[in-house]
Amino acid sequence: MASATSAQLQAALAAHAAGRLAEAERAYLALLGQGEDFRVLLQLGVLRLQQGAIEASLEATRRAIELGPRSAEAHANLATALHMRGDDDAAVASYETALDLDPRRAESYYGLGRALLARGPEEGLACFERAVVLDPDYAEAQCALGAGYLGLERPAEALAPFARALALDPDYPEAHRGRAAALQTLRRPAEAAGHYERAARLAPGHVPTLLGLAAVQQSLQRHALALESYQAALAIDPQCVAAHLGRGAVLHDLGRADEARAAYEAALAREPGNVPARCALIALAPVAPGDPRLAALEAPRTTPRSRTINGLRCALRSARRSPTAARPSALSRSLSRAIVCGAGDSPTTRRRCCACWSAFPRFSPRN
Repeated sequence: MASATSAQLQAALAAHAAGRLAEAERAYLALLGQGEDFRVLLQLGVLRLQQGAIEASLEATRRAIELGPRSAEAHANLATALHMRGDDDAAVASYETALDLDPRRAESYYGLGRALLARGPEEGLACFERAVVLDPDYAEAQCALGAGYLGLERPAEALAPFARALALDPDYPEAHRGRAAALQTLRRPAEAAGHYERAARLAPGHVPTLLGLAAVQQSLQRHALALESYQAALAIDPQCVAAHLGRGAVLHDLGRADEARAAYEAALAREPGNVPARCALIALAPVAPGDPRLAALEAPRTTPRSRTINGLRCALRSARRSPTAARPSALSRSLSRAIVCGAGDSPTTRRRCCACWSAFPRFSPRN
């Protein structure tokens, strides 16, 4: 067919926009049964992506591009599918093609920034900045810009983009989580707690949110609430090293040494090289100079979060100087910082614990 009948296509698009994916799928396939059509193939590709059928999405979108090779939207949709498949180099190339065809398309800059994040936060930042210049009301791009600043350890600059995202969408959990992380890094825990609480209500069961909430609750001396948040995280992910570590820090702060030791040991059992857990166990049972366990204090300072490890060392030295009156508050504050920053030997732990990483919104195409 030369083109899909207007009434059928509009009905299919309405069903798609309303989230009735099965109905929209049937309508698109019925239209394609009458002959190939660029618009129908393009929308079918988006629908397949929403269904999680990435290869089917790529197939439909590539066929749409064959029919409409000058469509920036089609190339951007192809890039989105490639990005979701994990093929970021190919996604970057497709986004760049989309931008060559339409340099003022904010969605393409946003998508390109997301694909470039694999190369580091600084790679995507310029794209997010361009996206919000072209479309200041693009909440996802504002949130990604804030997360980009946060990933580059520029939390003060992250606050404004997160605020703009929340002004556009007050129920945006990633923006609440990102703003909370920025406020937490700026040592404004009371404000951070409110945003973490809102994020937890909007997206229940999100472990990084619960970790961030627990850490600020602990810094505000709300120990019972902090324990509840860490326990909730462990109920979702019993293997979460950061949750075991944080729970141990709260128990340590409360003087419940045996329970704290069990929590630290649980963290160490799941990640034997975890520096904060090793340091915490040493602080709970001070040892004589020369004990091999003190090697944790001499861990290489190569991590970008070395300030946190240095803080742990200082707290430990204070505790070792006064073993009968160890200073759990200083240690637990350092451990809370470690949880937020993801300090430790394992990149997996850093990704799990780093609040700024979790602030990035999950990428999805805008229709």
